[in-house]
Amino acid sequence: MIYNLPSIYKDELIYSVIGRYSSYSGNTNLRFTLKDVFNTIDIIPTIEFQSHLKEFIKNLNGKIDININDIIENNTLLPLYSCFTRRKKINKIKKIMISSDGKSIKYKIGMMRNTICKKDYINYCPVCSKEEFSEYGEAYIHRTHQVQGVFVCEKHGCLLKPYVVNSKRQEYICFDKESMFFDINYPKDENKEKLLRIAQDVYFILNNNVAYFIDEIKDKYDYLMYRKGLTNRKGRVNQVELQSQFLNHYGNEFLKILESDLEEDYKFNWLNNIVRKHNKTFHPLRHILLIDFLCGNVEKFVSLIKVHVKSDIERPWLCLNPCCTNYRKPVIKDCKIITDCKSKGTIGIFKCDCGFIYSRKITGDLMHIGRVRSYGDVWEAKLKELVNTNISIRAIAREMHCDPGTVVKYSEKLGIRNLLNTNRKILNKIDKNFKNKEDLRNQYRKEIIEIIALEPDIIRNNIRKRLTRQYLWSLKHDRKWLEDNLPDKSKRNTNTIDYSDYWNDKDNKTLRLVKEAYNSLKNNIKPIRITKSLIGTRIHKRALITMQLDKMPNTKEFLESVCESIEEFRFRRLDVIYEYVYKNEVELPEWKILKMASIKDKLILQKYKVSRTKV
Repeated sequence: MIYNLPSIYKDELIYSVIGRYSSYSGNTNLRFTLKDVFNTIDIIPTIEFQSHLKEFIKNLNGKIDININDIIENNTLLPLYSCFTRRKKINKIKKIMISSDGKSIKYKIGMMRNTICKKDYINYCPVCSKEEFSEYGEAYIHRTHQVQGVFVCEKHGCLLKPYVVNSKRQEYICFDKESMFFDINYPKDENKEKLLRIAQDVYFILNNNVAYFIDEIKDKYDYLMYRKGLTNRKGRVNQVELQSQFLNHYGNEFLKILESDLEEDYKFNWLNNIVRKHNKTFHPLRHILLIDFLCGNVEKFVSLIKVHVKSDIERPWLCLNPCCTNYRKPVIKDCKIITDCKSKGTIGIFKCDCGFIYSRKITGDLMHIGRVRSYGDVWEAKLKELVNTNISIRAIAREMHCDPGTVVKYSEKLGIRNLLNTNRKILNKIDKNFKNKEDLRNQYRKEIIEIIALEPDIIRNNIRKRLTRQYLWSLKHDRKWLEDNLPDKSKRNTNTIDYSDYWNDKDNKTLRLVKEAYNSLKNNIKPIRITKSLIGTRIHKRALITMQLDKMPNTKEFLESVCESIEEFRFRRLDVIYEYVYKNEVELPEWKILKMASIKDKLILQKYKVSRTKV
């Protein structure tokens, strides 16, 4: 039974509350505290994730108005990890915290695999602690300050200090003023702002009920990367550009401080993986680094998080037809998305019920018209009305929000050209020598047939180059005839070009790059398996190495001689370990050698010894 639980402060760990209770109750042994709080002594004190919370609430006996969910959300570190973990896994962890012994929590949540910036001691802010001793007569353990990767106070920006305890066993503690230091230190100027922003982001997540899960957050990553031009419309990430911009934003020296530096030209670093589709778990610190890079800070990210990735497409768009009653009103719901063949950008085509159709960049200004694809019946009716008033074409153009040439063009189309008060001419796309479309079709057919008859071996591409106008017109208006009469697609010019000099030069240049990459890999402190794909990635010519290697015999021969099988790579790792053993004159058992070489099968070691004995 808990007799007198102390007040719970904002951003305080439940570990700290129990530690203060233990001190105030006068318990001289950890077992007495565990018995009071959890009715059992089979519990190991845990800073981040407290278990047996059901028993804890039961022992309060209604003295404090608090429930289990309040404790989990306000006094543990689970809210920080829940944002970046799947919902199903978080629900399982909550059940463990409520009733189980909690031994598997850190493993399930990924802390054991992501031990970056591991803290060996409880941390405190000297300014915060001094203020708390002055105001409350005691200081408490802030949960934000215990997060891996938080090195400064989110409020004061000063470096956190470790609270060193002499006891080697795990127990609940509370701060002793006599054992604390209150001198204030700050990080280097170039890192101060970045470290402070990370601390503030962590504090915001922990104290603002950011109830989102990794699946939802990944959608927002895709959206923000798309807005930054780091992905295409289909969601494919430009990894090289992402890594380049990320390093420019933080600098690799700062990332090393957070144990999150990137291996350049290596496709399996954490940044490349975190934006891919997978089931891996990444430390919240690395998610925060990505969020700050994409959005500025977590608070902005959360305010954006309600916006769907395709909201630019799904929301109503403005009708920009000046003759429509819905002009500049968000009434367009029909939007077709295409990729521009020249710029490769994403283009939206917007169609209003009035018949007005326009297109522009999907991320452009809402009031901007990139190109009018159709003016529609409402616009044309207004044009007829203005033409009949006998005003100038420039006045009509200002009223219709278009070019004077467009006024003339559509007046011609509507048969009211004679009513215009102008002598302006427009370009007639159809040759004036032909009275109708049928005559033009017959002429173009004749010209295409003549060139094929004169040059039986001609290919389609040459016909298009020499009869561009005829070819394109027929492609649009006479496609079936054109397809039936053009040479077969498989036909090629028999006059082949000799590419031997080109590939010889390509072979020599590629071989030089491959040798440089090989030497770099071979001299790496930590052995890396040498493969064709890895070397291709290192020299930024993976497609060339994969698809065209047969055309580069020298490069192919060198790669086949240096690339390693899995077994050869294992033997090389063992070579490195045994070289270290002999050089330093140390003795290591076989299991230790296998562990150092990351090998599970003992037979590999036996094969290695046999192969080296033969040598």
